[in-house]
Amino acid sequence: MCFQALLAGSFFCSARSEKLHLAKLEIVGFKSFANRAQLEFGPGISAIVGPNGCGKTNIIDAIRWVLGEQSPKNLRAGSMRDLIFKGTKLRRPLGLAEVSLVLVGDLPHPYGDTVKLSRRLTGDGETTYMINDLPVRLKDIQALLYDTGFGVGSYYHIDQDTIEKILASNPEERRSLFEEAAGISKFKRDCHEATLKLNSTKQKLETLQVIINERNDKVEFLRKEATKAKRFILFKREIMEIGARLFKSRLVRIGSEIKNKKCELDEYKRQNEKVSSLIAEAEVKKEMLRLALNETELELRNITEQIRAKDVEKNKLAIEVATLRERSSSLRRAIESSKAKLVELEQNSARVSAEKEKLISDEERIKAELASTSEEHKRVLANRDEFDKKLVHLQELSRADRTQIEQIKNQLSKIQQNLLFKGMVISASRNEIENLSNELKGLSAGLEAEETRLKALQGEIETFQQKLEKISENLKKANSRLSIYTEEEAKLSELARNIEREIIEARSKIESIDKLLTKRETKGTAKAQLVNESQGLQILGELAELIDTDYNGSKILEQALGEILSYFVVMHATEATKAIEFLAKSNESGGFVVLDELRAIRTNPPTAYINANDIAHASIPEIENLLSNIWIEKGNNDFGTQPKEHGIYIVSADGKLFSSPGIRRFGTKSIEEGSLSLRVLRKESQKILEEKSHLQEDLLKKIGFTQIEIQKLKSEIERLKEDEETIKGKIYSLVSENEKLKLTLSHKKEKTREIQKRIKAEEDKIGLTEKEIERLKQEEHELIERQKELEQTNREKYKSISEFEQQSKELGKSLAQLELKKARLEENLRNIAREIERNRIETESNRAKTEEEKARIIKYENECASISKEIEKKENLIKDIENAKSELNSRISILEERLSSITLDIQGLENELKENRKNQNALEEKIRELEVHLAKLQEREQNIIAQREIEGFTEDIQMDKPLPVEEENALEDKLAKRKKSLENLGIGVNIESIDEYEEQKKHLDFLLEQKHDLEIAMNNLNETIKRLERESRKRFVETFELAREGFRRYFSELFHGGEADLVLKGDDPLSAEIEILAHPPGKRMLPLTQLSTGENYLTAFALLFGLYSIKPAPFCLLDEVDAPLDEVNTKRFFNLLRAASSNTQFILITHNRVVMESVDYLYGVTMEEEGLSRLVSLKLEDVLAE
Repeated sequence: MCFQALLAGSFFCSARSEKLHLAKLEIVGFKSFANRAQLEFGPGISAIVGPNGCGKTNIIDAIRWVLGEQSPKNLRAGSMRDLIFKGTKLRRPLGLAEVSLVLVGDLPHPYGDTVKLSRRLTGDGETTYMINDLPVRLKDIQALLYDTGFGVGSYYHIDQDTIEKILASNPEERRSLFEEAAGISKFKRDCHEATLKLNSTKQKLETLQVIINERNDKVEFLRKEATKAKRFILFKREIMEIGARLFKSRLVRIGSEIKNKKCELDEYKRQNEKVSSLIAEAEVKKEMLRLALNETELELRNITEQIRAKDVEKNKLAIEVATLRERSSSLRRAIESSKAKLVELEQNSARVSAEKEKLISDEERIKAELASTSEEHKRVLANRDEFDKKLVHLQELSRADRTQIEQIKNQLSKIQQNLLFKGMVISASRNEIENLSNELKGLSAGLEAEETRLKALQGEIETFQQKLEKISENLKKANSRLSIYTEEEAKLSELARNIEREIIEARSKIESIDKLLTKRETKGTAKAQLVNESQGLQILGELAELIDTDYNGSKILEQALGEILSYFVVMHATEATKAIEFLAKSNESGGFVVLDELRAIRTNPPTAYINANDIAHASIPEIENLLSNIWIEKGNNDFGTQPKEHGIYIVSADGKLFSSPGIRRFGTKSIEEGSLSLRVLRKESQKILEEKSHLQEDLLKKIGFTQIEIQKLKSEIERLKEDEETIKGKIYSLVSENEKLKLTLSHKKEKTREIQKRIKAEEDKIGLTEKEIERLKQEEHELIERQKELEQTNREKYKSISEFEQQSKELGKSLAQLELKKARLEENLRNIAREIERNRIETESNRAKTEEEKARIIKYENECASISKEIEKKENLIKDIENAKSELNSRISILEERLSSITLDIQGLENELKENRKNQNALEEKIRELEVHLAKLQEREQNIIAQREIEGFTEDIQMDKPLPVEEENALEDKLAKRKKSLENLGIGVNIESIDEYEEQKKHLDFLLEQKHDLEIAMNNLNETIKRLERESRKRFVETFELAREGFRRYFSELFHGGEADLVLKGDDPLSAEIEILAHPPGKRMLPLTQLSTGENYLTAFALLFGLYSIKPAPFCLLDEVDAPLDEVNTKRFFNLLRAASSNTQFILITHNRVVMESVDYLYGVTMEEEGLSRLVSLKLEDVLAE
């Protein structure tokens, strides 16, 4: 900027070779401008005038809109669609609004010295921006206008709101003007963006630091875990070797102990059976006597119960009698209390009656006094009302006169403005007729070529639309098919995952079963050799392998046959003998099922049982004989009738109860005895595995086919979308051209018709306007005479009003005193009325309570008589109960003698039983001890096996006899030490932590590098922000000082003296408040809030022109900013405009006659038809010449 020129006194400076200015404005369909309106602006000062509401400000809105304004509120609209002409009673709404303006002057390449900016809005809300009729983006227009002085956010547009911002106490509103003049808005935006980036970087750095801290902790943790895992592997290997030897020795030792205890147990069981038969005979005799004893005791209990019932009934009656007597006493006391209350109520009634008489007397006295006061009040009130009516009548007459005077002044102002405007209209109409005639001659050219092009465009559009419809239909079908295939693929994939899980579970189950079966089959090396090589024997396999059943059946057979299911099956006894000899050489045990010795004991079990052949099947008949000896109970687990034959086994339906002659057992067999169940489960799992594998294979094929189809459809959809976008683009271009061409043709045809009508209308208007001017001049003279007459009359009425007001005040004082006395008497009267009402309520209450007490006394006396009769009745019933009890006691004596005799016989049998049971108990105790000991040994064996399985000591070691105790103890100590070492490592050692540690270490190093990069970026952003703030502060201070100097100079020019100043209140110029101080001539230095409206506006103009001198706009729009100024101040303001107009183009909206007479161009806006604006333009010198 050329600050030297400013200091030298020139108003504006410009580095451009040619000043940029607004040359032309064209409006169609925007707000009230339905017809195409065109304004050509010349240099200097132009004014837009016209009546209120005719659409003047819509021209300013149109300029702001085309320059990029985005807020409907700033354009006085609810939404952008409200900017389109909405129609009138005679005209239809339009579907399009378009504004174009032409700028001339120095503009960026490639636009040269002249550029046309346009903005178009369609009914569907779509906005199009254009430069020289070529579509562009909004930011292209903003870039073109950047730093020109009239882009969005600059102060090329000044209205009364802008003035208010300057005058407002809000520091942000005032600072924005200075920042715009200083050109630091861009710096503020850059600084704001840098701050946002800095905050984002800080947040990322903090987040990254948290991640690094977490990752660092994790890496350190994994390092320790990896070290621990390596030690864990070493200790675990030693533990497995020691544990395998130790558990094998324990199992060999406990197996020998179990065998010895079973032989001892069988001998004691045989002795116990003999003693049991003797006890059973004695029990039968004892049971006979006990039945007789029970019958006698039952009869005795029944009689005793009857006596007890009689006692209960007697006691109940006695309690009821006592209760009735107590109730009778209570009622008598209540009667006495009620009689006392009656006496008290009678005394209270007498007192209330006396109070009532006194209250009635006081009420009559106060009513008389109140009536007298009311009469006096009415008389005074009537006098005052009469004075008030006369006063109101005079005031209304005076107000009517003042209103008429104001109306006359307004009418005179309007007439004077109308006279000027009518002269403008006549000149404008003559110019319009001449322009319309010339325009009519040029409209016919080019219509035929445009119509031909229009037909061609419509054909092309239809062709492309057909293609688009076809593509859209294909795209819709393809999307529908893609949705179906995608949904099908998701379902198939989910089903495949479920099947995969089921296959893995089945395989895992089969592998577990195979491991258990293999372990059992190879438990002894000699047995494995016997099975694999047969040693010349015909071994058919284990019994469990030759039986086919389901899982429930296998559990039942395992309970019945136990370890027999693991015996080898041979044909003859000689083969079993040879096999036993072979196993004995290796000191191993084993069992055999000999087929030719198996026979069926009974083929038809009782109805309460079913045969095992019904739930299992064997391919060898001899094995079916074995199964026929097993009965399975159908219902209750009480085993009903027991079979007499040896070799018959009974099992409950749930497999938990087992029975044979002389034996009962409850509970399921351990997993060690479940080889048959395992084989059944393996067979079922294998079947499931095969079915699921086939199903999985079919699903994978379907998924593959579906994925291929999905890929094909996606490719097709992508291609169709590209074709659709291409055709839409072509259609859009063609439709835009078509619409533009249609609009051009329509406008030309419409314009031809309108021009002819408008020429006629303009000629008629000239004649009417001349007549109207004569009429307005006559009306102006009459109004001036009428105004003088009304002002004289109004002065006389005002004098009469003052006299009536004084008399009305005197009457008002008297009226207030009477109203106070009247209110006091009315309050006393209301208090007495409340006391009378309270007295009445108390009287009625006493009367009701008296009646209530009398009724209560009668009720209590009747109830006492009824209670006496009830007591006599219940005493008679007590006597009857005593007689019945005496008869029942006689029967009890007879039954007690019979009971004593039976008891002596039972005691004799019990002595005999006692001796036998003593012997049996001793045997059973010994059996229980042996069974418990044996069970403990077996449990210990199972625990050892289970513990070995749990701890994973599954390695099979050959050992014929147990290790010496000393060696076992040494191994236990060594195993404990290794386990303790393993325990010291902690729970949950992660073997994978070794590899995971290396991977996480690499990731941590990568994160540390990222942190370093972010720290560098944050330092760079801090430096950028500081640099921007320094530059902003420097520019702001320089601009502020220049604006301050300009403000002082222009303030002195506008006020013809005085002083003014701008003060920064704060340490930092970028955030300090800006205070405006003004000292008009003859006044002290004051803040803006203490100046008059006119002084405020002149002060604001001084500041605005001071800012303009720093960063001028090529043109400036002033919207009724001269409204608050009187004629003298208006001239001063206009002189300032005139001085600036050599460098800046000014466009004003005004109603001020001084301004109208002084501008270079006048643009009139009329609304001859409601809702429809029309433009006229002319040079003021032409109007004055006429």
